[in-house]
Amino acid sequence: MTRRRIALAGTVAAIAATVLLLGGVLREPADDGEAAAPPPVGATPAQLATVFGASQAGETRATIAGLQDRVRANPKDARSAMLLGLAYQQRVRETADFSYLAKSDAVLRRALKLDPTDADTVGGLGSLALARHDFERALAFGRRARTLAPATARHLGVVGDALLELGRYEEAFATFDAMVRRKPDVASYARISYARELLGDKRGAIAAMQLALDAATGQREARAWTHVQLGKILLGSGQLKAAEAHFLAAEQVSPGYLYAIEARAQVALARGRYRAAAALARRAAEAVPLPQFVATLAEIYRASGQTELAREQYAVMGAIERLLAAPEASP
Repeated sequence: MTRRRIALAGTVAAIAATVLLLGGVLREPADDGEAAAPPPVGATPAQLATVFGASQAGETRATIAGLQDRVRANPKDARSAMLLGLAYQQRVRETADFSYLAKSDAVLRRALKLDPTDADTVGGLGSLALARHDFERALAFGRRARTLAPATARHLGVVGDALLELGRYEEAFATFDAMVRRKPDVASYARISYARELLGDKRGAIAAMQLALDAATGQREARAWTHVQLGKILLGSGQLKAAEAHFLAAEQVSPGYLYAIEARAQVALARGRYRAAAALARRAAEAVPLPQFVATLAEIYRASGQTELAREQYAVMGAIERLLAAPEASP
């Protein structure tokens, strides 16, 4: 894997991790394990804070529109501003439109001015910094959020992710251990899995991601995403058939799931089936030009000897990198 591919894969991982982290505010049950019902159309900010129906892009758009109305109607509503900022980050994942990062930045800055002690706002700025690869700033925001809400597990995720990207592995792993002890859920198990994989413990990584998959029961997108992550560990271990089974399972959970489609392209590439691999990768990249999808397509073209097409995709990747380089709020 090239250095550029590693960096861009990190971008996608940060965005994906952001959604898992924000689940504690936007979608997942509260830390006490009590399940929550989807919010009605006229949900209050408190209801929106409990559940965020972001598994479908249309739901995200509707939620954003509702939150924008709330913020316009009450410019001092810090909670709705915070939720709007996090919702914009979800749209980055869904659309690969990185202009939503700037929108998230602006509205979270406003929320922070309204309530400098709101841990979710500070944590949201931390996840935004992760998506922009500003890991020092992400660490500062994550630690500040942790200080403001020491009992909340998701802020440990921001801290641990930033430490990991900064190469401070022992601190990162200890942070993930604390996170999973505080709240053993999809987000924490997935991080434990990634840490074990970095340490070369493939078996342990698979076991932890299986726990994440079990924890994702009833959460459609989270379950599909976890199937893909588990499949990728298996793919990296050379278990192509088992990996493909998980990618197909992800598509059964969430039909048309682009992360699974792109992952199946990697299986086809590993089998030397370049035409099938390119068709799958193009389908994903043309639908949502995430850097991970573009990188896979570029690698397929390079492996099949189509160097000019590969260069075009690497140029697209460079453009995406430049879009990510934008100023951010200070912690």
